Amino acid sequence: MALDVSALTAYTDEISSGLAKAIVLGANTIKGDLVTKKFGVLGGTYKLNYVKSTMVGTNALCNNTDAGSTIMAQGSITMCPITFPQTICLDTLKGYWYDFEMERAYDTESLGSFREVFTANKLESIAIELDKIIWQGNTSTGTGNLELCNGFLKTATDLTGEITLTRATMSAANSVAYVDSILALVPAEILDKVQLYLSPVDFQAYLSGLRALNLFSYDTQSQGIKKIHHPGSIGMTVHSVDGLAGALSGSFIATAKENIVLAFGGNDDMSYNEWYSLDTQSFKINSKTKLGTGFYFPELVVRSA
Repeated sequence: MALDVSALTAYTDEISSGLAKAIVLGANTIKGDLVTKKFGVLGGTYKLNYVKSTMVGTNALCNNTDAGSTIMAQGSITMCPITFPQTICLDTLKGYWYDFEMERAYDTESLGSFREVFTANKLESIAIELDKIIWQGNTSTGTGNLELCNGFLKTATDLTGEITLTRATMSAANSVAYVDSILALVPAEILDKVQLYLSPVDFQAYLSGLRALNLFSYDTQSQGIKKIHHPGSIGMTVHSVDGLAGALSGSFIATAKENIVLAFGGNDDMSYNEWYSLDTQSFKINSKTKLGTGFYFPELVVRSA
């Protein structure tokens, strides 16, 4: 029995487009339905078209004087092509394959084929990195993968007219009051649907704070809580966002889901391939996608500063 790398190549060739989409759909931001998604964006810029209207009434009879205003405008999202290339020495891959096959031989549960498990691991790893880029990416100050595209935190700081609150390190002692101070700044028109995005660590501090104040009604068997309604608010939902893991404590964005937009490129911009390179005696992986982040209305965004 020997490792057949052609099986991996054939497996990914058959469903390359599907695998690329699986990466995108595997990101916590997409799975959790946290933001508005736009798919199939062509070109380097996606236009956010919107209309603002002000209506002015009158008591005068037979009055046809125009009043109020209609503003048609565009925001924009800069799209970033992102590629994840990787080369794996064939001997290294063989070692992993051998251990995997030995485990399959003695484990009564089906682990799936080597090609399925190997590829699933790569898809999951890429999805995790994309999630971090989506929220924390910064082409000016980011390092590693975070310099590949501007995420929501950076895009929010580039807005004009947004609302800001000085960032404070969150703990169980101050987290509820901190969220209350964010809520106090939320515009009235989105009070019934505002979404507050926190890192997992800050979300945990917030849950601990709720419990300490006896504001957290919970089932002792529950686990994996990722969002919760903020007690005392009309409609604020507080989210734990995996993509914000590692961000400075107290970093946040609060807005309506309809106002925060994540755009992805079309099928031609998205691919995932694996192949064996005879000249380098190595196995190669290449994943491509294109994405961008933005907001429709800056005045409906509250962010940490």
